[in-house]
Amino acid sequence: MKIKNLLVTFTMAFCLLSLGASNVFAQASVNWVQWTAPSSYPLSATWTAMDRPPVTYSYTSSATGTLNLPQGGSVSVTQFGEITNESCFDSVAQCGTYWGMIGGWSGLGTAFFTSPTVPTLPDTDQMLAQVGVSSTNHFTTFSAPVSNVVMNVFSLGSTAVFGGVGVTVSYIFDRDFEIVSQDPQCNMLVRDDFCLWKVGRTLFGREGSGTIQFTGTFSSFSFNASDVESYNGFQIGATSEPLLSPCDLDGAVTRSMGGWSNTSRDTPLTAEWYGTYFPTGLTIGRIGRTMTLSNPTSLRDFLPNGGEPAILPLGNLTDYNRKEYKNALAGQAVAATLNMVLSPGIANATLVGSGSGTPYAGHTVQQILSMANDALGHQTGPLPTKTVLSNLTYALDLINNNYLGGMDGGRLTCEEAEPVVAPGIEAPTTIKAPIFRKR
Repeated sequence: MKIKNLLVTFTMAFCLLSLGASNVFAQASVNWVQWTAPSSYPLSATWTAMDRPPVTYSYTSSATGTLNLPQGGSVSVTQFGEITNESCFDSVAQCGTYWGMIGGWSGLGTAFFTSPTVPTLPDTDQMLAQVGVSSTNHFTTFSAPVSNVVMNVFSLGSTAVFGGVGVTVSYIFDRDFEIVSQDPQCNMLVRDDFCLWKVGRTLFGREGSGTIQFTGTFSSFSFNASDVESYNGFQIGATSEPLLSPCDLDGAVTRSMGGWSNTSRDTPLTAEWYGTYFPTGLTIGRIGRTMTLSNPTSLRDFLPNGGEPAILPLGNLTDYNRKEYKNALAGQAVAATLNMVLSPGIANATLVGSGSGTPYAGHTVQQILSMANDALGHQTGPLPTKTVLSNLTYALDLINNNYLGGMDGGRLTCEEAEPVVAPGIEAPTTIKAPIFRKR
């Protein structure tokens, strides 16, 4: 099990060096949960894989610990979910054979897990390991709200298992995050071995190791592991510094709904490209109301979509075409998701405009797409109004059409602006992180 990253992470590192990243490293401090070792692993489950003998794992379903906060004070932490006997709570020499063999966090190397906001490795080799045989659902609670939560991820997915083809495993989170460091071997331009990458709130790994950082302040978070493998592991902490959000519009390219659907144009929408970034299909909405397009053909059949903006039906729509299901907001959200993968630097760019003429002006592309997914996947509270749905559709349309052919339409900027709230929806409560440009 190993690691990897998207090109945008290397871009971020380059930017920070040119901006005097050493000062940022000096200012940040990070602390990690000190877990209490479970008295035993009383449960067991057997994994029967196609390309290896059956393996029985012991596990427990919870662990507790204490997190000393960088700003002072501490919180109690409880982790629910499968925690196997491959976990490490003591000296690395007494932990699982592979974890002990590589020497824990420090054995892999600081480049995997350090960044401007996470400048140091965990001070112990504690690591919670899960296989996904007995449970893929994980839930973390803090006794009080915590800001700038970080997670070291170890060996997510595999490149090959006993001569097999390997497996991509994902953590599907309920909160926004960014990859801040990962295995230097990762080179997404060549192949995804040893890499981590993200789409929305989902972290993917193919023998990937690195660190992610969450946005906002919260008392709990959860994730669902998508698949079974030998094991992957993680450690949780908190840093003193908020996420540095790279914004890079140089060379940005976007495509409209029609542009993504048009087979006569030069697009990256091949089966290989789509499978790399959306191995389980491109999904919009939120759990309970989602739509998934599993392959490029299905996506082209759905786009462009001009139906009235609406929330998604209950359940999961899979591979519906534009005749079977019409929803312009869904279509624009699909196109925006593709454009954020095509040009990652636009994610934290701000929509330019003023007043009600440009809904959600002052918000970032990522924030607007997140609000659109919240509206499409409506779960609780009052239904989004027609005005809200229409404004989100219009804002995404401006974004998707801003860099047609690589020409700047002037609707996005890396400069921060005060959000202009569109009627019927509140502005996000998370604090915006500093935005910088690549030099």
